[in-house]
Amino acid sequence: LSTIHDNIKHISYEIIVVDNGSTDNTREIVLANAAQCIWFPEGTIAATRNRGVQASKGSILIFLDADILVTPEWGENLAQTVQSFIEAPHVVTGSRCLPTNHTGWLSKNWYALLDKADGNYINSGHLITSKQLFDQVGGFSEHLVTSEDVDFCQKCTASGATITPKPELPVLHLGYPDTLKDFMRRESWHGSEDFMTMDSFIKSKTAWVAAFNLFALVLTLLLIGVLLNPSIALTYLISLYLGAVVLSLYKFGPLQPIRLAQTAVVFIFYICGRSLAAAQVLSNRLISLK
Repeated sequence: LSTIHDNIKHISYEIIVVDNGSTDNTREIVLANAAQCIWFPEGTIAATRNRGVQASKGSILIFLDADILVTPEWGENLAQTVQSFIEAPHVVTGSRCLPTNHTGWLSKNWYALLDKADGNYINSGHLITSKQLFDQVGGFSEHLVTSEDVDFCQKCTASGATITPKPELPVLHLGYPDTLKDFMRRESWHGSEDFMTMDSFIKSKTAWVAAFNLFALVLTLLLIGVLLNPSIALTYLISLYLGAVVLSLYKFGPLQPIRLAQTAVVFIFYICGRSLAAAQVLSNRLISLK
């Protein structure tokens, strides 16, 4: 932290921590380090971020989640990024959050590859933009439970802004799951917002894939029940894996054969997590109709 401070000490900045209902000594730690702490126990993640912006005075906004660690390289390159906003404020930047554990199976076959994925949005766990652009698009949409970052970047793009990832600003994420079960649960939560409205569904290619997979799975189960032929399941599983291989290449680009084979397995759990989100939203709506 001292190294980062040395690199940005010539920049006037403020640190605002929005406490979304912590039960530890977060407030004491924040105040002891001369930062501003705002108690905001209720509200979505989007509303929490907006509350921090409301209390800010600066022209450039840097969003960092509580489980994000900045790196020395981040501090070394931040001043240049800040300067670029003076010249071109209609930009959203940041970087994909990297795993702290580079040796784990999930990390090697998914999280470490995220910097190769397309840059059509910036994760709000590490997002940098100008106050001018933020106000212009109305900030984060507070009704969204998740995917507020995708929505924010879509609004910015529609307003003429550019999305520019900066890998030279690396940060580490402490919250990535270590097991496929937790990974699928996390993706189920992240994917829920894609199925809340027809508009969000249409805009999400991932939602299309998840919905198709859910349809294929239900159809497979029905055919097994009608035809009493369990081998139909094998056809579904082979198709799912081959689809995951294609999607892995689409998302991450060329990979070594062994890495591709393993990443495709992770992609299956990714798809199934998003399909689970679709099933849960559909189930809740059917229940509400009764």
